[in-house]
Amino acid sequence: TDRSGRFLFGASYGGNKVAVNPIGADGIVQPPSQVVPTGPKAHAILASPDNRFVLATNLGSDELLTFKLDPQNGSLTAASALKVATGAGPRHFRFSPDGRFVYLLGELDGVVRTLAYNADDGSLRELQHASALPAGFEGKPWGADIHVTPDGRFLYASERTSSTIAGFAIDPASGHLTSFGNFATEKQPRGFNIDPSGRYLAAVGEMSNGMSLYA
Repeated sequence: TDRSGRFLFGASYGGNKVAVNPIGADGIVQPPSQVVPTGPKAHAILASPDNRFVLATNLGSDELLTFKLDPQNGSLTAASALKVATGAGPRHFRFSPDGRFVYLLGELDGVVRTLAYNADDGSLRELQHASALPAGFEGKPWGADIHVTPDGRFLYASERTSSTIAGFAIDPASGHLTSFGNFATEKQPRGFNIDPSGRYLAAVGEMSNGMSLYA
């Protein structure tokens, strides 16, 4: 949703589009008020912390799109696009809690990109690349999910081929990442999350049919 909880955003991987659906006062999602064609394989969509812009990934065209958000009616207007390396497959992304940086995980290259975020116009600029792959990795990278702790000090990214979660310390001034290891987890960890207190991480495995909880 947007930061007010009034509008639901969706990305259609097969339909190559993003959409806006109003949310009624009763919490029921209404029919779409806007559908926007995008590049191939639209994957994830999030509102900026200040609710002025909405960002969305196109895994197939290696782009992160920025839309201007109208807070009154939820409509999106194209603002800018960041093209990353060909074949990176940008998938999931997260804002830093202070809204200064965006961290973007490539599904097809297993790289976490640190992006500077300009809150004035929603534009993005690449600052750093950090691999989420463990040492000695062999095979095809298959990045999945990415999350930042509520205090903004640490970032984690899951990689399905190796069934690991990579951990990074975040420099609060520069946004740069420093790896502190890759941790074995559930088999094929597609999704994970960090609890609101920032004390625990829960990871689920597509192939393990289970969930592990970590301090």
